Amino acid sequence: MLPKIQGTSRLIVLLLTASAFGAPQVPPAELVRERRPEVTRRTLARAAVGDETRKYWIYFTDKGLFDSAALESALDDRAARLDPHASRRRSNVLGSARVDFHDVEVFAPYVQQLERLGVEVCRRSRWLNAVSVRGPVANLRQVGQQPFVQRVVPVGVHRTSSAVPGPPGLPAPPQSIGDLFDYGNSRGQLDEIGVVEAHRHGYSGAGVIVAMLDTGFDWDQPVFAPIVEDGRMLAQYDFVDGDGETHNEAGDADAEHAHGTLTWSALAGLDEGELVGPAWGASFLLAKTEDVNGESQIEEDNWITAAEWADDHAADVI
Repeated sequence: MLPKIQGTSRLIVLLLTASAFGAPQVPPAELVRERRPEVTRRTLARAAVGDETRKYWIYFTDKGLFDSAALESALDDRAARLDPHASRRRSNVLGSARVDFHDVEVFAPYVQQLERLGVEVCRRSRWLNAVSVRGPVANLRQVGQQPFVQRVVPVGVHRTSSAVPGPPGLPAPPQSIGDLFDYGNSRGQLDEIGVVEAHRHGYSGAGVIVAMLDTGFDWDQPVFAPIVEDGRMLAQYDFVDGDGETHNEAGDADAEHAHGTLTWSALAGLDEGELVGPAWGASFLLAKTEDVNGESQIEEDNWITAAEWADDHAADVI
């Protein structure tokens, strides 16, 4: 049974990734160099010569830590830099340790050596102990022969099928005595999953930090005004264009932030009589990770980097 935490909504059910649950501890004895050249050769042999646009994950064999003292020092340093909110969340699932091997950053000298071999390092992931890179296949083959490289894997590609049409509009369900809000058309869907009753008992998502990873966000819409005015939009970052603005900017497609705006409003919008989200009282981190110009391999590493960014900013939920 979940403990009842004051002001914390149980309505949001997607839990934070590995660091929230606690990835297994890796004893120093297992932090040895592991060589798997057959994986590297097979992967790169299939790559077309001159295919410089394709991106690859380069997984490292280790993090440059080969004794207990070095590991303990790295973990202490990481724990000291935790956000207080993140520290409390992690203590609930990891106990006093709060951090583990997966929280240690990738070993910088390995990254520098890859750059010297002529590939562009795009993203770094401490959780995967890997970096995504782009470069000529000839250079990538050199990368695959380095003693600190465990394996080379293409960054994943996913292509969606045709969009499914939405349901027809339905009349607004009637309000009931005791409703906290005039829910408008939101009431039916919220009541179906018990949200209306939860709101009556004081649950709003208050105290919970939620990270939204999507196409961008039109955060100056009226439904988000309570979040913005209360200072509950804690941080934002555009991992597609590499800047601190998730709202549409010059050069963006007109509807670029549409999907993110829809999902965020469904979760947390508040405009009585029109829209009420289940977690209208939560705080938010906004990350633009999806490029609407097409499903491409860049989005996988953007997503992973954004998930680690969210963890750094004390997200409870992604």
